Amino acid sequence: MSTKANSVINPAAALGGGFILVIIHRLFGLTAYFSHAFGIVVKGKPEVLVQNGMLHRRNMVWNHISEHDLEEDMRLDAKTEDLSKIKVARIDRSGDISFIKAE
Repeated sequence: MSTKANSVINPAAALGGGFILVIIHRLFGLTAYFSHAFGIVVKGKPEVLVQNGMLHRRNMVWNHISEHDLEEDMRLDAKTEDLSKIKVARIDRSGDISFIKAE
C-alpha cells in the first residue's frame, strides 16, 4: 500500500525502478550473448521431445509439455497426426516446438 502511495506522491520512484529493470534486462541479454554457459542458465537449451517416432517423456515432463500440446503443434506445424512420421521434435530456447519429418 505504501509503495502505491509513494509512487503517486513521487512518480520518480516508479520511474527509477523501471529504469533499473531495463538495465538489468540489458545486462542479462549482453552477458548471455557473450557467455554461452550463462545463456544456457538464463535461456535454457533445446531438448529433444521425440526421436524416431518415440516420445522422450522425461524431457516432456521437465518442460511441462503434454502429449496433447505436442499433438497440437504436430498437426499445426508438421501437418501430420502420425508420430512415426516425426524424425526429431525439439523444444527450442524460445519455447517453440520444431519438427523434422522422417523421409
